[in-house]
Amino acid sequence: MGGKSLLFIKLFMLRILSLLIIIFPMLVHGMPHWLWEDKFTGNEKGKLTVWITRAEKGLTTLYGPLPFSYRVYFHKKNDGRGPVPWARTDKSNGRTVHFHVNTAYSWKKFDKDWTAPHELSHLLFPYLGKNSAWFAEGIASYLQYQIMYANGTITWEQGTNKLQERFITSSSYKSYDDISIVNLSKVVFE
Repeated sequence: MGGKSLLFIKLFMLRILSLLIIIFPMLVHGMPHWLWEDKFTGNEKGKLTVWITRAEKGLTTLYGPLPFSYRVYFHKKNDGRGPVPWARTDKSNGRTVHFHVNTAYSWKKFDKDWTAPHELSHLLFPYLGKNSAWFAEGIASYLQYQIMYANGTITWEQGTNKLQERFITSSSYKSYDDISIVNLSKVVFE
């Protein structure tokens, strides 16, 4: 094989690899892996997957297709406040979100709940470290209302009012005027 033929093959392979790098994220988009840690009925599973899919639709409306897949774990928690008493995002082994849900609540309550948009927005960023938890939580809290607006769950005015309520609530906490926001996050998240 001549030098020109070998060069052509190398360039061709480079093009194929470049296309795969561009196309692969599109292939995995929209592929949450549903994992049921407790016993859920078919109706409950349907309600919960629609809830997450609707939140993801708001997220992708704003930011485009997600270039990754992620795992969604559902745990039953039939006590606590609201339809989702607790949730968390974990990035230590891929992208994972755990939702502890009370399925006794109606679909309407789940649809109006901010937890799925909040937790899914955490997936947009790499793990920022413990010292930057203030930023990760702050941006997720801001984005949750943007996502809920984008998927039609709330109006723009409702979103800005809810965000304003959170600002007012957080400003009522103990004053730390003499400490930087970075050092304050260490105090709050320890």
